[in-house]
Amino acid sequence: MGVTRIGKIAEALVANGMNAATPVAVIRWATTGRQQSVVGTLKTIAKEVEAAKIEAPAIIVIGDVVKLRGKLNWFEKRSLFGQRIVVTRTRAQASQFSRQLLERGADVLEIPVIRTVPPTDRQAIADVLLELNAYDWLVFTSPNG
Repeated sequence: MGVTRIGKIAEALVANGMNAATPVAVIRWATTGRQQSVVGTLKTIAKEVEAAKIEAPAIIVIGDVVKLRGKLNWFEKRSLFGQRIVVTRTRAQASQFSRQLLERGADVLEIPVIRTVPPTDRQAIADVLLELNAYDWLVFTSPNG
């Protein structure tokens, strides 16, 4: 609601005595890998938000604290910030890896595409194992392999 009305909010603040040069920041999807930020003043912020196509959900920060953004902006400087990464491991295997990606700023989607189940035909497994000596190389492509 605030983002769609940012122009009116800024106008009202200026009309009630706030300086039009007061810094303003608008942050969408704060603290996620999809975070977007724009900075302006009460005079310019509506145009900045429109140009950046910022939509809800977002927060609006008004005042001199916005000037500290350069010093406090650790979040957007993380190595994987802004990258969307799909983790295809099983649910049990994905959580630790996903957490590491999140800590580095990635937007993580967990979509397990494999499922490990015990074999139903133990004789078929035994037959395959007995013929392993026929191969020179065995290549496993994952821990599940």
